[in-house]
Amino acid sequence: MRVFVCVGLAATAFAIYPTTLLPLEDQGFCILVARLPAGVSQPRLRQVSADVDAVLRDIPGIKGWVTIGSYSALDSAKLANVLTAFVMYQDWEHRPPGFSQANLLADLQKRFLALPSAQFAVLPPSPIPGLGNAFGFQMVIEDRGGAGINELQKTVQEMLTKAQNRPGFLRIGFTTFNANSPQLHLDIDRTMAKLARRHHEGHFADATDLSWIELCQPV
Repeated sequence: MRVFVCVGLAATAFAIYPTTLLPLEDQGFCILVARLPAGVSQPRLRQVSADVDAVLRDIPGIKGWVTIGSYSALDSAKLANVLTAFVMYQDWEHRPPGFSQANLLADLQKRFLALPSAQFAVLPPSPIPGLGNAFGFQMVIEDRGGAGINELQKTVQEMLTKAQNRPGFLRIGFTTFNANSPQLHLDIDRTMAKLARRHHEGHFADATDLSWIELCQPV
């Protein structure tokens, strides 16, 4: 009888609680990724960063945030049209009444949807530190038939659209792949660049690294 009761209680618990591999836990921060159109200028990316700051400053329960420009936390890649912000929550004893991670994520996603300047994704971190960057799953689509990057881009967008339109399946679908990214070939005379660097120290390095970091907190 005890075994039957235990099994019955376990079956009831599995029927009530989510059946995912690992539950969504409050680890004290979430991840915000903003993607702009391919080929945007750095001033536009910094303007989006300023817009993000303005939104986060007005939300109670947020302790501060760190913004990294030209970096995507979803795939650990340097991308000139993407920025990532790590948003830290207040300590448990300082959080306002009714504060919860689920409500905060929904509120942030709603607020950022109102900004037309970029595509935003607000995600909690991975439940296992070091295994992935954000909560959820990752899908890899391969072009095994050699159709080309344009057809691959079309297929990726079709997959995301179908997934997002399926009720209860996907809250946020996001990819940083873009077949339309403009490319520029620079034929650099490195000998002359090294000579010029003596008079303009750092300019050559700055041209190849557009990333930047900002630490912010509500006033």
